[in-house]
Amino acid sequence: MSQLGVLRLPRTIDFGVLARHTLTLAVTSYGDRALIVVDPFLATTAEFEDAVSRLRDVGVGVEIQSGIEPELPVETLHSAADSAKKFGPDVIVGWGGGSALDAAKLIALLAAHGGTLLEYYGENRVPGPVVPLIAVPTTAGTGSEATPVAVVADSNKALKIGVSSPHLIPSVAIVDPELTIGAPPR
Repeated sequence: MSQLGVLRLPRTIDFGVLARHTLTLAVTSYGDRALIVVDPFLATTAEFEDAVSRLRDVGVGVEIQSGIEPELPVETLHSAADSAKKFGPDVIVGWGGGSALDAAKLIALLAAHGGTLLEYYGENRVPGPVVPLIAVPTTAGTGSEATPVAVVADSNKALKIGVSSPHLIPSVAIVDPELTIGAPPR
């Protein structure tokens, strides 16, 4: 009996110490405007500042959104997506833990297709490709850099709800173990 399965992963996975230095090449392969969604406490780290500096050094216009809140309130994401649309990124980078990576996915979705997140709750409701995504995880555990799922907290429904679509899988995952140094063990 033959069993078939589908394996959905990022097209490119860069893994290893200093893999974060591949971010410039990954971003410029999509264009010269990058929105970076980052956990607020990571936005001032030396590694993040170095990555942004490297992007700017090659002429990439960078906008940083660091107002990421845990549990991702819907209202915050709608506001971030409106800002992203005005900036017009060629690529969106998620840098941080699961919340930052999920926020990047949902911002990429809304920037590409508009509407409200409510329209996309559940599985396979994303109508097509989103703004290209690059995920740079700084924790180990959520796996958001390689999954088709993003979770949001909807206060109107008093629920955490998932949006799941193959279109939400990042195109590139850059996994640098050095970025997890100092992360709480939990």
